[in-house]
Amino acid sequence: MNRRSKSILPSIMSLALVALAACGGGGGGDGDAGDAAATDDGEFESGTLVVLGSSPDINAAWQANVDQQFTELTGAQIEWLPGAAPTNLTKLLQSKGGAAPADVVFLDTPTQTQAIAADVLQELDRDKLAESGEYLSDEVFPNEGYGPANIVIRLGTCVNTAELQKAGIELEGSIEDWFNPALQGHFSMPDISTFYTQATLPALAAHFDVEPDDPSGLLDRIEQAAPVSFWTSTADVQQSLQSGEVWVTPILDGRCLNLALQGQPIEFQPLNLEIEGEDYRYIGLYDTWDLVKGTEKPNLAHAFIDISLNEQSMSKIQADYGYLPARSDLLEKAKQDPELADMVGDYNPEDLYVPDYQEWFSNHASTWVDAWNQRFKD
Repeated sequence: MNRRSKSILPSIMSLALVALAACGGGGGGDGDAGDAAATDDGEFESGTLVVLGSSPDINAAWQANVDQQFTELTGAQIEWLPGAAPTNLTKLLQSKGGAAPADVVFLDTPTQTQAIAADVLQELDRDKLAESGEYLSDEVFPNEGYGPANIVIRLGTCVNTAELQKAGIELEGSIEDWFNPALQGHFSMPDISTFYTQATLPALAAHFDVEPDDPSGLLDRIEQAAPVSFWTSTADVQQSLQSGEVWVTPILDGRCLNLALQGQPIEFQPLNLEIEGEDYRYIGLYDTWDLVKGTEKPNLAHAFIDISLNEQSMSKIQADYGYLPARSDLLEKAKQDPELADMVGDYNPEDLYVPDYQEWFSNHASTWVDAWNQRFKD
């Protein structure tokens, strides 16, 4: 079986596509951190490690368990900067040739691929991930030689089960649910400016046999579904799901399961795609930590990445958001944990279809952005 292993604004897309076309230069266990990050000389650099991270709430979930371990091991502090994978990519591209904006950066599969092509990342030494390295399979390194995944992302469908029950609507649990006429007026989609749509489109095109250079077939289907809105804010659509204004929307697992963990009548459902004769339950990608090209603190950066992947560091991310850890040992533990097992479900890595993002962004993405904007915005 042959398996292939978040908002990208038009300006970000343009920068990324330019970077892909013309590369060069560069920019300026069980929670036991004592085993982390072997270094060439055994010495950690002085100063503060700057981490260009995720949204403030996700950063806080990491900080809760990473900061103390990191300081105890290295004697250094961490400065966390809020961000998102696409905006972080933009900052890397804009700073190229100058001072690096951070030492470590949060990215995901699509943006890491573009950042490598733009030569704004530094290669990772897997041997320095002393604690976590042995539990990271090749599949959770989206691009060989660069940062590992910290969590596995499943893109699926988030549904308000209470509203569907009241309306007497039963879903198939597949991508076809997005196009169910009974949901018109209550189905919402992410806008093309969000990473959700950018990560989803290549998989949907493959599922529906839409030619990548002619988006019209898939855009026709989306138009017929008559989304009540094209959302740009995860927080806003979460609120719409809770209020019952939106009953069904595509979203990633952690943002959907976060509502379920709060006791909301919310459920995360699969897409059940068929692509080239293979079945995939979800569209997949990975969130990664990477070394920024030009960092003067590579030893601290490796220590941070290693610590962030251990069980203690992952515990709050899992408990609060239901995200799946990239480490195979922690994933198996989560399957056995009564508080986490329902969120993991029967997940298998082969459930994920991970598109060839480098090919997509190099050759097709701009065509889809233009066609989407002409169809839904002009």
